[in-house]
Amino acid sequence: TRAMDFMAAHYSEAIRLPDIASAVNLSPFHFHRTFTQAVTMTPLTYLTRVRIERARELLLTTQMPVSEIAAACGFENPSYFSRIFRADTGQTPGLFRQNRQIL
Repeated sequence: TRAMDFMAAHYSEAIRLPDIASAVNLSPFHFHRTFTQAVTMTPLTYLTRVRIERARELLLTTQMPVSEIAAACGFENPSYFSRIFRADTGQTPGLFRQNRQIL
């Protein structure tokens, strides 16, 4: 839970596995193994989901450009963000915004 709270608070930063493990006072290896067993996904997969959920919120509630949303959600590369977003939602960020605003 502390790790999830840390990721929720710092998702917009360039955090890595050792940063999260340090926040919960565990070695990166032990933290990765324990988190994966408890949550049934890796810490970085969970962090990506947190980032995508925040991006969805921003796409629906702001007029920020997709590249700014990518940066605000901790993605260094807008192209990578679009690829990950599409893999998760089945739509590009722009189409997601457009389709949700029609409804």
